[in-house]
Amino acid sequence: MKKKLAIFLCTAILIFGMAGIVWATTFSGDLTHKSDGTVDGLFTADFWADDDATLTYKVTDPTASSSGNWEYYYTLSVGSQGGISHVVTEVSEIFQSSNILTGTTGGYEDDEPKRHTEDNGNPNIPGPLFGIKFPGSSSDFFEWTIVTDISPMWGNTFIKDGHDGATYAYNDMFDDFVRGDVSRPYFNPLNFNAEYGWVLVPDSQSAPVPEPATLLLLGSGLIGLAGIGRKKFFRKA
Repeated sequence: MKKKLAIFLCTAILIFGMAGIVWATTFSGDLTHKSDGTVDGLFTADFWADDDATLTYKVTDPTASSSGNWEYYYTLSVGSQGGISHVVTEVSEIFQSSNILTGTTGGYEDDEPKRHTEDNGNPNIPGPLFGIKFPGSSSDFFEWTIVTDISPMWGNTFIKDGHDGATYAYNDMFDDFVRGDVSRPYFNPLNFNAEYGWVLVPDSQSAPVPEPATLLLLGSGLIGLAGIGRKKFFRKA
């Protein structure tokens, strides 16, 4: 009876430890700026500062996506003051055009990521941004998708309106990051929490190693089962 209970407990530990390694299927969040001046992760200027604006992201991992790859889906709503010239979404600097896969929103600039600054059509951007530039929309709503084989990191997005350089938006941490006041947070898929003022963007690294606590739990289950098996072996001998 005691041996059966021990096997049950070790097996349970093993199962829960393995479950902790499984990634969540989606990671999502939203950044907003309200017309009353309430900021929840999104900075806006001029026309867009006078209305409600929302930037959302939803990232689906390869196990749950229809394409079998990472799918990054974004939406931008700027209320009644519409007209979006373009959006630049960050990717890590070793990201290449070969990492942009079928299903990505078409029309992106130069068919590859590049460094974007004020000098190449991004007035008031907080600093250089290596990313993919998507043409916007004449309406107050825009959506775009990046399909890639690359896993996520916390990053930045810059949006320019279609009227003048004075109306623009970006995630609230972008400016602080450029100035060096904040560091890029670590993306942890095993304990996901939306980070204030950041959006999820494609990185260049493989899946993160499971948390030490998860590995400890998994190891405890394996060691326990191994111990039970060892005792049984020596009794037979």
